[in-house]
Amino acid sequence: MAVGFAATTSILVTLVPFFNNVMGTAPLTMSMYLGIIIVSAVPTFVLSGIKKLVIKMRPDRNNEQLDAA
Repeated sequence: MAVGFAATTSILVTLVPFFNNVMGTAPLTMSMYLGIIIVSAVPTFVLSGIKKLVIKMRPDRNNEQLDAA
């Protein structure tokens, strides 16, 4: 919910002329918005992939506990 609110207010601040004057911003083009989305999504996907690799490479602790019993 907070992410949606932040995204909505960010878009309003850059698109609505009243907020442009108050905040000192300028409207962004669709290609700029797409660039922002892509640039912010890349680290998320990279870190998610690294996390999956680390989890896959870790020894399975459940099997170790069963073998010890």
